[in-house]
Amino acid sequence: MSPATAAETAAILAGVGAPFIDCGIIGLAPGPGRSTKFYVSGLDTAPMTALDGQGITVIDLGDGIGRASGLKMAYAGLTKGTNALYTAVLMLAERLDLFDELIDEFEDSQQAALKNMRARVQRLPADAGRWVREMEEIADTYRAAGLPGGFHDAAADTFRILDATPFGEETRETIDPDRTMEASIPVYVDHIKPKA
Repeated sequence: MSPATAAETAAILAGVGAPFIDCGIIGLAPGPGRSTKFYVSGLDTAPMTALDGQGITVIDLGDGIGRASGLKMAYAGLTKGTNALYTAVLMLAERLDLFDELIDEFEDSQQAALKNMRARVQRLPADAGRWVREMEEIADTYRAAGLPGGFHDAAADTFRILDATPFGEETRETIDPDRTMEASIPVYVDHIKPKA
């Protein structure tokens, strides 16, 4: 959620006497050798800091509501925003009938980006539906900071396309492990809605 949404939520809860802890979660669920980071902020974060070390690393960012959510917005703006950009670039190349040529160029000059694309792009529809609103919140955060939010508005639109595909029904546990990026992109392109 954006810092503004966090502040609105805190105000609503304060109105009924309930405390609010702002929290930005970064990372996958805790697992062997892996801890999830909970960035927290607010007047009383003790209930969250009590979880520290139980598969969760809690990092207190101080009293300000919006600090934890702001950090999450900046972080996800890069990570999920990059995934949306990867996907949009590949969809554009497919629409222009230049997919193979672009992949050839990436193999020559953008190997790291291509490796990331091949690892992620076909898996994104499983999360795309819930990431739409997150991209909108990120766009709002950018605008509230005086920065353009259009990139993340476009990321939200890209995730809407992915969510509309049959792959959008998958979960992280049911993703077809044999489906490739190359097989996914034409399906994504087939679900682009024509401009009205």
